[in-house]
Amino acid sequence: HRAPPPGGCARRRRTSARPPSGLSVKPFASHRARAREVEAPRGGGAVPANAPRAAAPPPKADTHPSAPFPSPRDSIIYQASCPRLGPVPVAVKVYELAALSASKLRAVRREAAMMIYLKRSRIPGVVRHVAAFDDAGRVHLVMEACPGGDLLERLLHEGRAFAEPRTAAEVAAPLLATLAALHARSIVHRDVKLENVFIAADGRARLGDYGLTVSLKHELAISPVGTVEYMAPEVIALPPVELVTSGAVKGVDIAACDEKVDVWALGVTLYELLTGHLPFEGADRAAVKEAIVAGRLRPFPRSLSPAAVSFVSAMLRADPAARPSAAALLRHPFIERNTGVGAPAYAMAGFPPVCADVAGC
Repeated sequence: HRAPPPGGCARRRRTSARPPSGLSVKPFASHRARAREVEAPRGGGAVPANAPRAAAPPPKADTHPSAPFPSPRDSIIYQASCPRLGPVPVAVKVYELAALSASKLRAVRREAAMMIYLKRSRIPGVVRHVAAFDDAGRVHLVMEACPGGDLLERLLHEGRAFAEPRTAAEVAAPLLATLAALHARSIVHRDVKLENVFIAADGRARLGDYGLTVSLKHELAISPVGTVEYMAPEVIALPPVELVTSGAVKGVDIAACDEKVDVWALGVTLYELLTGHLPFEGADRAAVKEAIVAGRLRPFPRSLSPAAVSFVSAMLRADPAARPSAAALLRHPFIERNTGVGAPAYAMAGFPPVCADVAGC
């Protein structure tokens, strides 16, 4: 089954952040990727009360950045090595403090604390935290390197949609296991998408980028944040943050979102992998939002099996109460027939890699 890669592709925006002084770096070859607008949060978020503080970093002289990865607009990510960590490379995400607003700085701190919490909670399938520290006007987040890139890069590189067995075994089942473990702890990612699913050194999928992640035990999800193409209808329906901060709308009067926004976003992600297209399209962000709210879902290709259509359709139900949970979706025939794995399959070892030869990805 072949399908064209997602349309409207453009080169991913590169950050203008400076590399640490004294380093000689060279950028990786630029790659084609769809540029998306992310509606960022305006306020700070909460992390679980028992989340530990950032781990003490290795000495500065021990970390040796080599070259930057393609990265978000407000940060730059370097591949680095550290003698204390052995031969395995790490990724260092660097933010310029002077360029960060107060709310963005809170989001960066939250991302670091959340990654530590997830590591210590042994959540499967997440990008592993190593350290976090401030130095010379910058914030550094040190994490597991994922040399295989992200799923959007993989889809564009291969130039065709993923086959159903591969989608189920290599992406859907492991990510559902990760989300089920997060949701069991009342944690919502809020930005699941192709670009945030990375391929680690072992070739397996890792869910990353926790800047929008919230703990529903400590914070209501009432801000319309995320990436537009992956926003659930209930997220789009939320009032603008300005109306809340100005007092025009009271937070207690807003119907908060829950973990089902992650299920919707994963449904969009899997639709892309299976078809090579976004399920809801438009000429601009407003048109995409309109298509999502109106339920104008792009028809599924006839080549997809009824099980695959049923599986993705269930994740894209407009009513969040009608969407199955991540744990329930692990028992769907699409998963069980293609993997033989059912809920509560939180162990990741049995899932095959997305890319068997990461060096060649």
